[in-house]
This record gives sequence, C-alpha cells and structure tokens, in this order.
Amino acid sequence: MKEIVQDGADVLRQMAKPVLDNMFGSAELTALIKEMSEALDVEPDGVALAAPQVNEPLRLFIVRMDRVEPPPPLEAETPPAPRAACRLFNLVITFQK
Repeated sequence: MKEIVQDGADVLRQMAKPVLDNMFGSAELTALIKEMSEALDVEPDGVALAAPQVNEPLRLFIVRMDRVEPPPPLEAETPPAPRAACRLFNLVITFQK
C-alpha cells in the first residue's frame, strides 16, 4: 500500500505528468490504482485521492463513489454493495474570466 505524503512534499508542488497511452492496461498502472485504492480505503473520511498524494506525479485521481452518496435509510433490509472507485485520468482544469 502506498503511503499518503504530507504537506510540503516536493511532488505536491510539481505539475503532474499525463498518463501516457501505453500505460493504459499495463500492470504498472493497474498496480498503482490498486495501491491508491488501498491507501484511500484505510482513511474512513477519505473521498478522493490523487496520484501525487502517494508520491506519483501523474494526472490520475480516484473517487470512492460510496462515500459521496448519502447513506441508505436505516430501515433498509440489506446494505448496498460497495461501489468501485471512479478513476479519472489526464484531466485539465482551465479557468475563464
């Protein structure tokens, strides 16, 4: 499992690199996503995690969808199955005035 880096780590101040086409479907990227998911799972209040937060300077983040939705009603007989994390790659955020 990857450790979450703390404020002040150099990787958090760098521009993340895009995930290259040849990485999609690779064992390396699959392992990184798995390790990120494991790191997020042990943080009960954690909703999302970006690759730079685990010392990987890539444009990748995951979101635990079951943690962004309201919990089921108390009278529900069976709890819903946990949902897989949403994985987002190579996002670019732009600002317009």
